Amino acid sequence: MVNCSAFGCKSRSEKKEAGISFHSFPKDVEKCKTWLDNMKLDKWEPTKFSRICSKHFEERYLYQSESESRIRLLNEAIPTIFPELPKHLQPKQTVKRARSIFPEPGPSTVQPEMQPQTTESPQKTKLRMKLLEVALRSKEKTRKIRVLTQSLKRYKKKVVSLKNIIQDLKRKKIVA
Repeated sequence: MVNCSAFGCKSRSEKKEAGISFHSFPKDVEKCKTWLDNMKLDKWEPTKFSRICSKHFEERYLYQSESESRIRLLNEAIPTIFPELPKHLQPKQTVKRARSIFPEPGPSTVQPEMQPQTTESPQKTKLRMKLLEVALRSKEKTRKIRVLTQSLKRYKKKVVSLKNIIQDLKRKKIVA
């Protein structure tokens, strides 16, 4: 059973709400502090079992790969939606929102040339986001191919080993 850690949130895993997923807190100390600041949980420390539900993230931070049914968070995701908090504790909305839809350049993000220009049209921004999603899916597929290739190598080794055992048993006339 998983409960959402956000103040007043009633999301529970056993309710099986459609489209609601639960996410771990980031291991990065600064990012985790930002999450907790937005949640207005100054004196609370998340454990490895603590989760926050997808209701607290803007839609642009959520994605679902084609191969999995799980909803995942982008690396730059920050929870900002807390309707259960009193109004005076709600996170402040900033005017510079268009910039925050793109991740900061880093090892797990797409090339810096994908960063938005301040004069981009909404259509170009939308296309840029689509490109980012495709790049993330591509990265996920590449990882999956690598894992499957490793698995295939292990199976081939097992087949060779089993063939050798069968040959050895035939030589000893234990198996016909």
